[in-house]
Amino acid sequence: MERSKEAGAQQLVAETEDRKQKAEAAKIAATQAQLEAQAEAERKQSPAYAQSVVEQYDVLQQQKQELIAQKRKIVDASPTADADRAFNTQITQQLKELGAQIKPLASEYTRAKTIVEQEAEKTRVGNLSPEEYMLEQTQAVPTNKFKKASAPDLAGYYEQQIAAPTAKVDPLQQYVAQRLSLMQQQSPTTDPEDYVNYLMQDPDMARQVLANRVSLPGFNRKELNKLYDDMQLKINEIDEQQTAQTDQRVNLLNTQLAGQDNANLLGAAKDRGPGAVPEMVALRNIGDKNRAPATG
Repeated sequence: MERSKEAGAQQLVAETEDRKQKAEAAKIAATQAQLEAQAEAERKQSPAYAQSVVEQYDVLQQQKQELIAQKRKIVDASPTADADRAFNTQITQQLKELGAQIKPLASEYTRAKTIVEQEAEKTRVGNLSPEEYMLEQTQAVPTNKFKKASAPDLAGYYEQQIAAPTAKVDPLQQYVAQRLSLMQQQSPTTDPEDYVNYLMQDPDMARQVLANRVSLPGFNRKELNKLYDDMQLKINEIDEQQTAQTDQRVNLLNTQLAGQDNANLLGAAKDRGPGAVPEMVALRNIGDKNRAPATG
């Protein structure tokens, strides 16, 4: 009887230890997964990653246009009609395979292009001499701020009163016109996906275009609704990526906080300056929760 009780107690201890080890292993795995996710998110924010995406996308788009240009015009009465159709079928298949490579890059292209342009501007400004930089800044300031007022020219007063007012430029229409003009220059043969990618170049402007349902030449209402639905999907992807990155940082902070002194972490976050404000907010919220008196 005593032996049976002893064996049962040993088994209970072993099971408890096993559960403890499994829980610890799961915790370590979760922490590792969060670290890897954060590292991947940071990698996708790097200029090197953005440059790679832009270069790959541009190369594939160039290949796409070259394939489209190879398509043959079918003339039914021509003796080569069947051969031309077979050739075009091969081109269409190649375009389909190329499209499968372009699609994952297209969702990243707009964001990556912005990063590349920002880095290029940083490099350009960094290469300016102090004199060139000051000159550039001076040219950006209106030069008529302290200009002495001149006597009014009354000779053309009445003509000015009846002159037609200058037409105001709609920034959304201007943005759409610029993007479509560039698209036609770079991609003479286009499809709806090209319209989406070019209009998404500036996500903030794209949101406004979508919100105002700006009309596009050559699109009927059904086609326009489909195009704007595709733009909304891309905007949703951008929002989800930003939300996921924020969640990953908060989860990582929560993990790092476990078993450590909250006050020390808050002090460390504060020392890191304004860039650590989101972390400080998250840590303060967690610290307040941990410091709250137990009820019940």
